[in-house]
Amino acid sequence: MKKGEDQIITKRVSTVSGKRDVSINGGDVENKGWEFTLNGTPIKTKNFIWGLSLNMYQNYNKVTSKNQTQTYDYKDYFARESDHESKPLDGFYSYKFDGLDEEGLPKFKDIDEPDGISKEEMFAKAFAYSGKRWLILTEDFRLISVLKVLH
Repeated sequence: MKKGEDQIITKRVSTVSGKRDVSINGGDVENKGWEFTLNGTPIKTKNFIWGLSLNMYQNYNKVTSKNQTQTYDYKDYFARESDHESKPLDGFYSYKFDGLDEEGLPKFKDIDEPDGISKEEMFAKAFAYSGKRWLILTEDFRLISVLKVLH
């Protein structure tokens, strides 16, 4: 396990500043994972080599603390621009599905905006963590062939 402290992350900002993104001290991140590699050469002769390589890995991370209060708009939840404590960096969010109405259109929970609630509180209420954006398991399989050319 590796704990990254004071991680520099890129955040979107208003273009009024002349920039679209800035680098900020975004907080602390905990990374865990594993990797497995298997290499072999099933055929090796004087003029030919055939090799195999298999690599698999998985990474888990989560934000353990944030160094500043960050404000988000609804697009940040869909574009994976919002980082939340105890959630993976590649987590994404969606509206809370509440079935279909009589016309077959989707309905969503908690989307009514009560008075006195901030925009950030509204987003936290309306969106649910829906999973990780990246692959759960990444693998790579390679075939390597080498033929010696005779003159």
